[in-house]
Amino acid sequence: MFASTPVRGYRLWSVLTLLLPALIIIGRPASSTAAAAKPLELGMSLSIIEMNDRWTKVVKPWIETIQKESKGQVKINPYFVGTLTKEQQNYQGLVDGLIDLSYATFVSEWGRFPMTEIMLVSPPGGKTYTRPSRVLWELYEQFPEFKKEYAQVKLLSFNALPLSTIATTKPVTKLEDMKGKKISTGCRDQLTALGAQAVFQPFEQCYDSLSKGVFDGIDCAEADYVANKFAEVAKYKLTNSPIKAYPAGLAMSLSTWNKLPADLQAVFSKYSGAYFADLADSALAASEAACREQAKKMGAQYITLSPAEAERWAKAIEPTRTKAAAAINAKGLPGSQLLKAMDDLIVKYSK
Repeated sequence: MFASTPVRGYRLWSVLTLLLPALIIIGRPASSTAAAAKPLELGMSLSIIEMNDRWTKVVKPWIETIQKESKGQVKINPYFVGTLTKEQQNYQGLVDGLIDLSYATFVSEWGRFPMTEIMLVSPPGGKTYTRPSRVLWELYEQFPEFKKEYAQVKLLSFNALPLSTIATTKPVTKLEDMKGKKISTGCRDQLTALGAQAVFQPFEQCYDSLSKGVFDGIDCAEADYVANKFAEVAKYKLTNSPIKAYPAGLAMSLSTWNKLPADLQAVFSKYSGAYFADLADSALAASEAACREQAKKMGAQYITLSPAEAERWAKAIEPTRTKAAAAINAKGLPGSQLLKAMDDLIVKYSK
């Protein structure tokens, strides 16, 4: 009986030795396994600088929401203007799968996004409204032709900037003052209709051109006026007679989107679309007054055209609206319907 005891003990020890690794794995807390898993890192190319309100008040909070709601499964790394791609290369970078995410003004590739370019048309009668991103998103949702423009990427949402006005190196108080002035803009037709000479440079190059007198002004929203320090060199900015609501897109590479598990796709979908558009409109509308105060500290002076003068500007610009719609029609797209839908939404969101 005693002779058999070491054998039984050896067998028991052998069984325990075999089971021990499994017992350790089974008994390990789930949180330690999750903690060991690294988040999926996505690179995001932005066509703005880090101090821009569009980053601090719109895109950065959106990134933080995505990361939080994904429970740490995603980490988005921002790369600011010119770091990963130039502004006019952002969309193609997404198409080619060179970047994961982008927030950029895709319409800087002139002619590639004719439906989106409707936002470059001035609002009817010089009307001011505060929900341009929501207007743009609803147009995208309404027109299949609009969605087709972005078929090569996963379009997440839009941010149309608050309405831009003209800032100049010398005061402008009447239409005649615009004659011959070189103004950097994405809206050539409107500036030409006002008597100016329209030119274009990316924002990151405009400060030097304005300071050196290469051109006489710039068409921009308040956030860009401050962030790019244009208030230092183009000190006279109009408060009325808006030119356009410049559209920026938020998109993901299709190759990146298709690799995401369903739960992460659901997070991006939930916090993009109308959610992102409303976040952008609300945040940037709230920052407009603060930007103006900051611009004044930088030396800017704001000029408000008289009602009669503002009407003259609106009448000068009006033909460019129907011209833009006709150009879209000529491409076999519903330009006239799109313009009407935009005007209806502007009225809706002006109430």
